[in-house]
Amino acid sequence: QAICFQGTLVQFPPLTGNSARFYIALPLPTQLRRMAAIDWTTPERLKMLETRYSLPNIVEQRRRFINLAKPIEGESCLDIGCGPAFLVEQLQAAVGAAGSVAGIDHSEAMVRAGSLRCPSAKLLQASAEALPFPESSFDLVTMTQVLVYVLDPVKALSEIKRVLKPGGRVLILDSIWSQSSWSGADVCLQRRILDAYDKHCNHPLLPMRIPELLRTLGLEFAGGPHVIPITNAVWDDVGFAKGASANITKYVTEQGLVEKSDAERWVAELEDSGRKGTFFFNLNRYVFVGVKSKDTDGRDERCKRLRTDSAL
Repeated sequence: QAICFQGTLVQFPPLTGNSARFYIALPLPTQLRRMAAIDWTTPERLKMLETRYSLPNIVEQRRRFINLAKPIEGESCLDIGCGPAFLVEQLQAAVGAAGSVAGIDHSEAMVRAGSLRCPSAKLLQASAEALPFPESSFDLVTMTQVLVYVLDPVKALSEIKRVLKPGGRVLILDSIWSQSSWSGADVCLQRRILDAYDKHCNHPLLPMRIPELLRTLGLEFAGGPHVIPITNAVWDDVGFAKGASANITKYVTEQGLVEKSDAERWVAELEDSGRKGTFFFNLNRYVFVGVKSKDTDGRDERCKRLRTDSAL
């Protein structure tokens, strides 16, 4: 069951029926190109980032992710796709002065914004497919909502394996947006919108393949998929769903994938369910743990610890 990530046509076998889909792999999705062009260091943009990353759903996601990663004092960590460095900040707090945290992001402006939050962290503009670090540099590598966007996930995972120390681990968090649940009344319209939104990233169904990819590359699949649900039962500005629906409709209409009137009708249905008290949204974040084998005969105690259920 070969997977070709480097060509233009990407297939995810052995999926069948409606799940057997093909995607054109683009060097950088439209949304990421747009974000890369924004100056995130202006006061207005910094406030926007603070609001977005401080949503209760996202704060809880980071807390549970950190609990799964189990960073300990003195470790060296790398966050791929660090953005404004909220996760970097928490990793720094965990590893302390004896440890170190680095981060990379495709956006130079986002790296600058992250450096304002964490000036002591080593944050660089770089590609996940060409990490600017020597071999065996890190005890822990984290990657949240990044792998589905990169052009060549196999290359990115190979780079992660290269920079991990023997016994080091990687935690990958990603979602499948077309499997999210919403309380829109017109189910067919909603399905059409979510399927169209799949095109905002290069590999929308990739989470299904992550365990296989880790094993193929010689990393031990040591844990997961752990599920971190993002759930809202209220339509308001505090929850994650309202902003997510705005991003979805903006993308599918600007790309000409869905008529603006149809997208507006979907949002109106969600708003109506909010008024009636029947609104519901859920998106599962899937977390996968990979471990790089040690060069010794003994089983890594870190791997054993990662296999245990985390107190989330």
